Amino acid sequence: MNNTTAARYWSDANVFDAREHGKRWQVARLAYAAYRIDAVKSRGAIKRLADDLALAQGAVYIEDKSPTDTVYRLIHAYSLFVELLKQDANKAKQYRRKYTYTRFDIVWLQFQAFEFSPDKFFDYLDYKGGNRAVAAFIENNEDPSPEWERRAITTYKQAYKLQNDFGVPDGLQKAAVNYVKEFEKWEQAERE
Repeated sequence: MNNTTAARYWSDANVFDAREHGKRWQVARLAYAAYRIDAVKSRGAIKRLADDLALAQGAVYIEDKSPTDTVYRLIHAYSLFVELLKQDANKAKQYRRKYTYTRFDIVWLQFQAFEFSPDKFFDYLDYKGGNRAVAAFIENNEDPSPEWERRAITTYKQAYKLQNDFGVPDGLQKAAVNYVKEFEKWEQAERE
């Protein structure tokens, strides 16, 4: 199977979404293989696959900025699937049919962030709710920090960027600078 075949599967999957769920997983397998090739040989297989998928969707993009986000989501999804196969192959195949690759992607990314036990994969995939709810549920279970602290860190990251952005009104820029300064003071006091 080559990238042209993958692009055709992707195009078909977008047209016949529910019926073609399996074809997305075939593309995920190809993306995972491309990732493994790039990890060893750095030959640009991921970028070529992203380019082919974009062309299959009729996307127009700047030459150096091909849409690789979807390919990386597919890689993450298939990476989780490979881990699930090690635990229980039959159950892994059932879950692959039951859930979308985006759900697998989210659980994999949360696993990378929080390094929880792989025994929890199936439970987290089964969580009732959308993908954002799954991500929030995992974060709340696995991150020992209180929610206000996680929000403060997120706000700090945004304020840090905002203090140097072009066209930001002076009042907002000063507020961002002040927030960054106060957060860094608090963080320093926490370390001591």
